[in-house]
Amino acid sequence: MKRSALLRITLAAVICTAIAGMLFKTNFQDTIEDTLADKAGVAGNNTSAVPLQDQPAFSFDWTNEATLDSAEYALIKRLGVPKEAIRVLEDIHFYDDGRIRLEIQDPHNAEHLDEYYYEKGEWQQPKPVVTSIKDPWQERLFSLDKIAFRAVSRIAKTFRKKKQEIEGAADVTHIYLVNTRKGLLWYPRSFEGSRERYAVEFELTGQLRLFERE
Repeated sequence: MKRSALLRITLAAVICTAIAGMLFKTNFQDTIEDTLADKAGVAGNNTSAVPLQDQPAFSFDWTNEATLDSAEYALIKRLGVPKEAIRVLEDIHFYDDGRIRLEIQDPHNAEHLDEYYYEKGEWQQPKPVVTSIKDPWQERLFSLDKIAFRAVSRIAKTFRKKKQEIEGAADVTHIYLVNTRKGLLWYPRSFEGSRERYAVEFELTGQLRLFERE
């Protein structure tokens, strides 16, 4: 075979090899890109994780006695002592959005006082309260077994009913128990509409004792 013919054959083989390599590389890259795109599409369509905006909002119905029972039991369990051994300072505050706040003497150290805060269905980590030896705060303590949280549900129901009966009456959003010189009293102790005002009193159980126009 002549040298020129051999040279042409060799050159043609080199060109064919280069073209084949380019085609293989292009097809391989396309395959990889398609695979990655498919995986990305699957990940993007994965709905197993609920978006934050679709998560149910916390709801709290303080007219439901079981709801308040649950909060009370959770507190007793957290403290790890019988209910009668839990000593509260001065007052307990309940709000219609589910918040509860009170200050409790440490059952294991009588010199310590802690604030307990209930929010969104859970008791938060208690916070230490600064006290003074000049303030005899222990004298203002009362035992938690004097009342049940469910009393708040009964009081809230009463105010809700009276609101429907009295023109211009506003919603009651804050119910609280106070340790006074007269003993433990539930507040508010008044209720008013746009034309009239009423004196209100409740038993410790939450039952209505007095509701009369002033």
